[in-house]
Amino acid sequence: MKAPIVYVDHGSPMSFLENNRTNQVLSQLWKKFDAEIKGIVCVSAHNISDRTYVSSGKTLKTLHNFYGFPEELYTEIYDIENDEVLSQELLKNIPWALPREHMQVDHGIWMVLKKMFPNNDKKACIITINMQAMSEEYFGIGEKLQAFREKGYMIFCSGNIVHNFDFIDSNSEAIYPWAREFNELIASHILSRNFDTIINYQGLKDYEKAFKTKEHFAPLIFAIWASFPDDQIYYAEQSISHGSLSHDVIVFERGV
Repeated sequence: MKAPIVYVDHGSPMSFLENNRTNQVLSQLWKKFDAEIKGIVCVSAHNISDRTYVSSGKTLKTLHNFYGFPEELYTEIYDIENDEVLSQELLKNIPWALPREHMQVDHGIWMVLKKMFPNNDKKACIITINMQAMSEEYFGIGEKLQAFREKGYMIFCSGNIVHNFDFIDSNSEAIYPWAREFNELIASHILSRNFDTIINYQGLKDYEKAFKTKEHFAPLIFAIWASFPDDQIYYAEQSISHGSLSHDVIVFERGV
């Protein structure tokens, strides 16, 4: 069994409450992958650190790491059982990583997984994004994660390809041309497997407009490095709202 990689632009917390295309796609992916997924390895833009950590302990508690949103969002709970066996295997295979207790399920994780796995019956582990590291470390981790896909563990990466609050306008559906062009450029490189260009994103036009800091782009790099040459890559969803907030869902799937 070869589990997929699912990369999701998690967008604004408000999207969790909407009957939008992204949530519909996540529900469809649940129906497609639920039976074959043994567990989940999570990489999120909101779990960052100064080195690489792997979650340990029994439970990953829900974290509402946002402010000024409707009260109903703060009542959402999606605590996940930490997969302690998976945690130990990850630490064994990523020798520079350290265990960390009391890690939490941030909104980049729970607001996606609650749509994708509504029964909350999958154990998971979280790997933090080392903000001090370069792409070489992400490559080392991604390459290690390939073996876990072979064992049935889905790699779930949550970020945002276009994510710059300086340009987001919640009152407008007009899309900045540079945002559309950057998003489409990334898509063309992903689908043509021109991964080196994405990894060396500093050479891409308008990347500094697309994201101010790399933590929301880094999960895509993890996904790329965890992919196999024979993966089928497809966009289950690709859109932009509020001027410059992307809503992409990218699946890397083997044996199709």
